[in-house]
Amino acid sequence: MRDVILVTIALAIGAALGTGQYLSATSGERNVFQVTKLQEKLPQVETTPDGKQGRVEVVNDSLHDFGSMDKGEEGSHTFLIRNAGDGDLQLKLLDTSCKCTLAKFDHAVLKPGEEKEVTLEWKTVDYSETFSQNARIQTNDPTKRQLELRVIGRVVVPIRPIPEAIAMGNFQVADGFDVAFDIHSYRSPDLKVTGWRWVDSEDDSLLSVELQTIGADDPIRVADPTIASLERVRILGRPGLPIGPFRRVLEVTTDPPTIDPILIPVSGSGVGAYTIDTLRRVPFDPSRNMIELGAIPSRQDKTVEISLVVRGEMADSVTVDVDPEGYEPAGFIEVKVKPKQRFGAIASFPIEVRIVGNGSTVSRLGPTPDLLGKFTLRTDDPTTPKIEVYIKFALVQ
Repeated sequence: MRDVILVTIALAIGAALGTGQYLSATSGERNVFQVTKLQEKLPQVETTPDGKQGRVEVVNDSLHDFGSMDKGEEGSHTFLIRNAGDGDLQLKLLDTSCKCTLAKFDHAVLKPGEEKEVTLEWKTVDYSETFSQNARIQTNDPTKRQLELRVIGRVVVPIRPIPEAIAMGNFQVADGFDVAFDIHSYRSPDLKVTGWRWVDSEDDSLLSVELQTIGADDPIRVADPTIASLERVRILGRPGLPIGPFRRVLEVTTDPPTIDPILIPVSGSGVGAYTIDTLRRVPFDPSRNMIELGAIPSRQDKTVEISLVVRGEMADSVTVDVDPEGYEPAGFIEVKVKPKQRFGAIASFPIEVRIVGNGSTVSRLGPTPDLLGKFTLRTDDPTTPKIEVYIKFALVQ
């Protein structure tokens, strides 16, 4: 006869009986679990008085490789255990590699020739390059006192962007930029990008997105035959983007849809013929176009003078002023652009920056641009119409 032993495994980060580690891998997230050590004194198994012994045998192998599954899918596999000996085979469940719900089984005795089915069920909730779960059963077989039933495989990302973030470094605002990422589908042969949007509310008039379907003869797909289809998303930044840090996030939707949203951070720093010079009066981070003023008493003003230096053919004719709508936070920053000075082929605009101490407290210490103070300079140069200058400061009591 056949009885059923049901072992239900629910995989979750931190739910392992042993130590759980969460690792990031280029192909997704990987969980590595260590099984709890067995107690030093295991439950005792009895032998038959006539000396006959049970012999444990897994008819369909004690290791099952399910191949690959998608995140969120459920799987199961039934192991068939047989007593191949001439005596009773005693079985006692010891443990599993994670928290389990056990049904219909704590211990059992198989007569010679009898069989039992052990079903392991699992649900994948995280990506894993090396998914592995097991159940351990103690037996009275002297040649195999512990029987391990194990399932292995991969929990794959069915639709995955590569790379998952774009870091451009510096780019010339007079030229713009051209970057791209690919979206791989490992299941559907007909992946399509159905839409995209910039998740923030900033002006995106100088940004555009273009799509390209990549054929099976492309070197990327030839190198990885598991890719069923591939879409390339190209992001174009046209000339005229502001000088200073560029930090945006593009959200992409696809058909078939993804379980998690595809969010691609795009970062860089716009540079060009216009640079800020603090004359070493205050610290300045050129990669972020950021002045550091630190903590300032809330009832005191702080004023510093910096310069906007212009090189190239526009040095002679360019004009610069302050965008009155470009202050963040409004009411705490005042900026005055003074008349242009010439030094040979270079032009310099002295700029007075004042933090207004009105008794209120405010913190604009970052670290991200949206958490810093900011003012915006305007020019009549079509290649560089805006220059965003960030200020790291706090007004404190």
